Amino acid sequence: MVSKPPRPLQRLVVTLRGDHLLELPLEGCCLGIGSGEDNNLRLAGCGVEKHHLVLRRRGRRWVALARGEANLLARSGKVVRQVVLAPGVRVRFGDFSLEVTRDDPGAGPGTETRVEPLPPRSRTEMVLLVPGASGPRHVQIDPQGASIGRGRECDVVLADSFVSRLHLRIQPAAGGWVVTDQGSRNGTRVDGHLVDGAEVRPGSLLALGRTVIECVGPEVPPGDDRGWLETPGLRRVIHEVDRCAAASLPVLLVGDSGVGKEGLARRLHARGPRASGPFVPVNCGALPESLADSLLFGHVRGAFTGAHEHRSGLVQASSGGTLFLDEVGELSAAAQARLLRVIEEGAVRPLGSNETESVDLRIVAATHRDLPRRVYEGAFRLDLLHRLAVLTLNVPPLMKRRADIPVLARWLLGRCEVGVASISSEAMEILKSHSWPGNVRELRNVLSSGALRAGGGVILPSHLVFMEPGPGPEPGCNVLPTTTAEARDLLVRSGGNVALAARSLGVARSTLRDQLRRLEVPRQACP
Repeated sequence: MVSKPPRPLQRLVVTLRGDHLLELPLEGCCLGIGSGEDNNLRLAGCGVEKHHLVLRRRGRRWVALARGEANLLARSGKVVRQVVLAPGVRVRFGDFSLEVTRDDPGAGPGTETRVEPLPPRSRTEMVLLVPGASGPRHVQIDPQGASIGRGRECDVVLADSFVSRLHLRIQPAAGGWVVTDQGSRNGTRVDGHLVDGAEVRPGSLLALGRTVIECVGPEVPPGDDRGWLETPGLRRVIHEVDRCAAASLPVLLVGDSGVGKEGLARRLHARGPRASGPFVPVNCGALPESLADSLLFGHVRGAFTGAHEHRSGLVQASSGGTLFLDEVGELSAAAQARLLRVIEEGAVRPLGSNETESVDLRIVAATHRDLPRRVYEGAFRLDLLHRLAVLTLNVPPLMKRRADIPVLARWLLGRCEVGVASISSEAMEILKSHSWPGNVRELRNVLSSGALRAGGGVILPSHLVFMEPGPGPEPGCNVLPTTTAEARDLLVRSGGNVALAARSLGVARSTLRDQLRRLEVPRQACP
């Protein structure tokens, strides 16, 4: 009896933007592919639907069939619904491409047809933040890639019994980095999605076993705020900050409590001409009124009871650098007058002294208050407002930039004191739907408590606890004037400055300008 020659083994080759990602043998008669967890091959990436396509065996060939509303692209670039994957035929969906190859059984064991990778491209360095018993450590990934698992032969060894001996590989591809699961027991998740292969970027979270590793890209110096400041919702503000940094003019940051005004002030300082000098933050709301003058401007011996020696103030301490006045709207009237003289003359007179001391500093102020309203109420000096608001930047609250929440959540979880955790997609949707009256500060607290309740594992909806909602906004806030009298009153409070009036209402300047035109109120309607 003559035995039939063995049938060539068919293999599926997956590439990511032209670079080899993974291979697997084609067995059975059906293979589902998509980003959903119930697929046979899970690929997470741009343009990949939850159930994108299915491969079906037809005789000796495989056919790729699009599912639902998904589409496939043939090599010609034509959108198709199905493609016969004969050798040499490639089909593309999203950033991925599929091709069926065959191993020649006569070529000897271990011989397989592979897609030759493209020449290496320039890419950012990849650094992993790996948790450990003595705290997280930064691991630089070799340009040739690295293996991660429990076995000692791995490049990155994890002491986690739920991690397989060889769990995954991270390697360069498509000008970036990709992760491929190596047949692990418990699977690999990238940003909460169970995958066989996926592209990773700085900020991506890899969950394997009970360990969560953050891809941080080039190592970020401790205390650097780039991870949470450089988000889509703050892109315009960051552009304005970087543009204003080169000048030495005063800057006023306006925004709700907890949006990150101090982080922006530090960026202004770090990118400005006084970056080598000190950055001195002052919480004006915490200054006792009786000691505010002494703490800010200093005093000489005998200036008041208990002044036993000369002492410089915070203004003098910030000379050569930046003085950050947080909640500047809380300053007392006397402190406002002294601050005005510092800005106008570049000099400070300590309490009880007849002589002035020159200071060279930049002032950055921040407030969540409606300063034009406080001017109208007589609680804040109009001339000081004009000195501080030479450059005014309005920082939007977190509820108006919900697309930033996943980015911020990953950054905050990577720096959580109670352990690194991942977050389920259901919990992320709850975070994105919350109103966040406490902004980034509240998000950090919710994630810290959620990570503690999750025990360092996956944060579920049941782990999220929010504070009870407080009182609503002040009457008239975010409400356009509806009568001529209201419009004139608004312009009086803002000193005729339409931009300041618009910011006090939380609306765009063009919106207020159109409303003034409808009410036939001139923009300079100030008595």
